[in-house]
Amino acid sequence: MASTFSELGIELMATGENAGTWGTKTNSNLNLVEQITGGYVEQSIAGGANTTNLLVVDGELTGKAQNRIIKLTGSITGNQVVTLPVNMENFYIINNATTDGSGTPTVQIKAISGSGATVTWAAGEKGFKILYSDGVATNTGVVDTGFSTSTGDVTLTGTQTLTNKTLTAPKIGTSILDTSGNELFKLTATSSAVNELTYANAATGNSPTFTASGNDTNIGVSIQPKGSGAVKLDLLTFPTVTGGANQIMTSNGSGVLSFVDNSGGTNWQSSIVTASTLTAAAGNGYWINTTSNICTITLPGSPSVGDTIILVDYARTWGTNKITFNLNSLKFQGNTTPLPVYDTDGQSVTIVYSGATKGWIPTVDDDVTLETPQSYTITYLVVGGGGAGGSDSNGSNNSSGGGGGAGGLRSGSVTLDPGVTMTAVVGGGGNGNVAGNGSSGTASSLAATGLTTVTSAGGGGGGAEANNGINGGSGGGGGMGNDGPTGSYGNGNTPSVSPSQGNNGGAAESPNSSTASSGGGGGAGESGNTDGNGFGGDGTQSSIIGSATFYAGGGAGGTATSGSAKPGGDGGGGAGTTSSGGANPGTNALGGGGGGAGESAPNIKAGGTGGDGVVILSVPIGNYSTTTSGSPTVSESGGNKIIKFTGNGTYTT
Repeated sequence: MASTFSELGIELMATGENAGTWGTKTNSNLNLVEQITGGYVEQSIAGGANTTNLLVVDGELTGKAQNRIIKLTGSITGNQVVTLPVNMENFYIINNATTDGSGTPTVQIKAISGSGATVTWAAGEKGFKILYSDGVATNTGVVDTGFSTSTGDVTLTGTQTLTNKTLTAPKIGTSILDTSGNELFKLTATSSAVNELTYANAATGNSPTFTASGNDTNIGVSIQPKGSGAVKLDLLTFPTVTGGANQIMTSNGSGVLSFVDNSGGTNWQSSIVTASTLTAAAGNGYWINTTSNICTITLPGSPSVGDTIILVDYARTWGTNKITFNLNSLKFQGNTTPLPVYDTDGQSVTIVYSGATKGWIPTVDDDVTLETPQSYTITYLVVGGGGAGGSDSNGSNNSSGGGGGAGGLRSGSVTLDPGVTMTAVVGGGGNGNVAGNGSSGTASSLAATGLTTVTSAGGGGGGAEANNGINGGSGGGGGMGNDGPTGSYGNGNTPSVSPSQGNNGGAAESPNSSTASSGGGGGAGESGNTDGNGFGGDGTQSSIIGSATFYAGGGAGGTATSGSAKPGGDGGGGAGTTSSGGANPGTNALGGGGGGAGESAPNIKAGGTGGDGVVILSVPIGNYSTTTSGSPTVSESGGNKIIKFTGNGTYTT
């Protein structure tokens, strides 16, 4: 009887066979046993979605399924399947050491045939798993034993680095260390402790809290400085002694608190105020010297009924340099504007808070004038939504869609009085269509009393195969037809405004060929095709947000079978494609045009969508009112508040 082989490739020699070669064959079998019990092999599974079969080679060490430890390597860009032989009972240590070239592909281990169980590394998951192949007839299953470096229970010793791990009921010793190994938080255990601190996080608008908790009914919280150190909360330094009878706590204006005697009523400040600003506190009296400058006095933001403040013209100079109140969004004699002004020499004024309806009311010397509202200049940028790119209408050779035109761009400045509401409308990008012209973007606008409404038109859609681009803020590019007519460009600056809000698109190449391009969409700064056939026109650069940024770039035209993909214009224009199909979108909040689709037979693809528009305001910080709607983003740059609308909203000056 001839020799046979086990499922793992070990030669099973028959009685009386292989005379004179038993030693050689036995050694080969022992080498296989050694490999099966502790062998290591690497297997590359690099590339797109694919199936890799790990095989057993009878009597040979070359079979990769005959190794205990298998390391999977390579850069993967699609889901991978790795198979093991059927009817084979064994366990494996498998290390998924691949890297993700694009996306987050999965890696699956299964039997080469049948419908048995499988084990999968999820998208983005890496590391070791111990797997068991059950060898059940011809329906072998592969089972995850639960031992893993990414899931399950793991005992760690020595120094370890944990990334993206959730700790469940951890026990922490005497201290928590920082990244340099220094003590960050020291813990001291108390024998038979029953009370503790509970820390609670908080939702938006609320504050996290430390709360005393435990078995006792009444539990205090002790914070003990060391030596002469002070306890600081909210940047306030508290005194080291307690206040006695008839004392109140007061601030020196620099965050240092102290106790003062209030038995006599008003807490008169010993320092003469000579600065141009003062933050006043309830219960205080102030000597105000305006010899050198005017003085703006900020009243408390959360006063109580009966709170009193006294102000005295120390040098009898208020007639020359006035004092003005900053009301902190509260009322003065029932009004929030205009601001109250005291401008008479030798005045002494006492104000008392009466509640939300009337706010602060003078009770001594009501000789007050009202400040004349001061107008100021606001700079604006208004960009319409970009047009979508065109499509290859029927998938014919040497045809493609034109690039979408950028949204119109208009900028300028306006001088407005306080209290004016500015309304921003943000246009959306056009949708890409299958077998047709791209849709045009919609207009953005800025309106206010005292401002002629500024409207930036949406960009024109790119032409489909052999179609003309559409007119708009910037015109769409013309589409290229198969051995026939080519499309012309759409006109920019439509409707016409001065200065121009955009430029024309580019015409498709003529005659067409396997390398020819459709026309690029126009941008706010230049026409399509300016930098080359099919190139999107560049947008216009603005520094309204504090850094130079391009807005309203045109989308690139698509190209035929052998042509190269063309880039979109600076300012968010989407790139075109070749025969790969659908094109790239324009960038949102820049108003870029979408790229045109390349030749895409037999599955016709849509052109790229246009990018949404944007409305941006730049307001001097000293004049910024904080009153907005529509949730714009607000930042600071160069002494200005930058208000950026990516959706409809308002700002009140």
